[in-house]
Amino acid sequence: LSATEVVRIQLSALQANDPSTDDGVTKTFEFASPGNRAATGPLPRFADMIRFGYPVLLNAASFDILSALPVRPTAYAVRVRIVGNEESNSETCFFMWLLELTDSGWMTASVMPDGEGVWEDAE
Repeated sequence: LSATEVVRIQLSALQANDPSTDDGVTKTFEFASPGNRAATGPLPRFADMIRFGYPVLLNAASFDILSALPVRPTAYAVRVRIVGNEESNSETCFFMWLLELTDSGWMTASVMPDGEGVWEDAE
């Protein structure tokens, strides 16, 4: 899988996440790099981080991958736009996924809000 495909899989899983099982969060955690897992895991802690820190990612109305740039041969930066669901007032926000190439393929090293205007009103 390419770095962009990994991000697409994660965003699709989070968009379709079943709150009763957190299957999408589990799928996303599967693509977390070893360093990311060490910092954000175990899975229940990771799920809380998503739920309380990045709730717009869960069951989002839509997402778009805006750009994907290699920052070195073993690292990619992928910028995404998320349009939240009605619970998040359909807010639009941007995130930067940083991925690293591991022995298991591309994995997410970190995800962070992107830019000063992270939250923008959807028009």
